[in-house]
Amino acid sequence: MLRILGLGRIRSKTITSNPLSLRLRPIFEHKSAKNILGLPLLGLTMISGALNSPLLTAMGVVPANIEAFYQPYQDLTSQIETKPAIAYPVKNALGISQGFNVFHPGVDIRAPRGSEINPIAGGIVEAVLYDKYGYGTHVLIDHQDSYDSLYAHMDRAFVTAGQKVTTDTVLGVVGMTGHTTGPHLHLEVYRDGRAINPVTFLSR
Repeated sequence: MLRILGLGRIRSKTITSNPLSLRLRPIFEHKSAKNILGLPLLGLTMISGALNSPLLTAMGVVPANIEAFYQPYQDLTSQIETKPAIAYPVKNALGISQGFNVFHPGVDIRAPRGSEINPIAGGIVEAVLYDKYGYGTHVLIDHQDSYDSLYAHMDRAFVTAGQKVTTDTVLGVVGMTGHTTGPHLHLEVYRDGRAINPVTFLSR
């Protein structure tokens, strides 16, 4: 399934015994950051340092094992599900020749003619179509999570409607069918039927 969290990737972070102040120190050492962040974050750093004080540990204010203090935050963080990166559809792409805009609801990815095309995520082939004056040979994938993707201008398509696909499935090859001036893959992504910019979450 295609899932996008904030158009980025979320990774679970485990806090180790390193004090928070050590993590923030490089930020505070930058002069401009000091001026921008000000005293609130400085106070946070001082509190973090105090939590690692042997005196406070002896007094029982904080646990001897600082990990126990951070445990509730670790538990909360671990509930954030890590999502894999969206797969790039053409492994030997040469770049993007045309970007996303209101008149072009997708991106054109340049690649050698005959390059294999893979779906950006798993799903079901919704349709394999041909449009002589538009998309040429193109494939539409339903990712079954309010997302769909379209792959156009293929020389050939190797899948059929109703077929289940993964990011390893070869949908077809880069070509020049339909309205095009050179070999490329025209990729569109839709969320709830509305076109969104694929570049914002594609990984290489």
